[in-house]
Amino acid sequence: MELKEFVKEALTQITEGVNEAQSSIRDLGGYVNPAVRIGKAAGQSHVSSLSDGQNIYIVDFNIAISVAENTGTKTDGKLSVASILTIGGGASSSESNSTLSKIAFKVPLALPVDPASMQRLKDEDAQKEREHQAITNKMRGGF
Repeated sequence: MELKEFVKEALTQITEGVNEAQSSIRDLGGYVNPAVRIGKAAGQSHVSSLSDGQNIYIVDFNIAISVAENTGTKTDGKLSVASILTIGGGASSSESNSTLSKIAFKVPLALPVDPASMQRLKDEDAQKEREHQAITNKMRGGF
């Protein structure tokens, strides 16, 4: 599998898994990735959040890749995720040299937020705004 396919599939499957788990977990009284506002506290599982309460997580990749050079064929510079198990009995007459390397990188990912918790957060924000406006109006009227 090419590296770009692996990264795409990993991020897609993580996101789909979170999305698919949300309704069944909500039915049990919980939330998967609830909408929250975060501060700068240490030890948080996410690095930031968007204005709608959607959290941004860092997905760490540490991948073994292989680059194969086949004699007699054109090389196009594709990186492949190294396979631990290869099944198949095909034979080939070409010679190949393979180099195994490791790469590590991080990808920020904003996962889908539970819709019920997002609505709750919006309602809380609206209530805080109404309270703030009431205090502001009271202070202006008192001068």
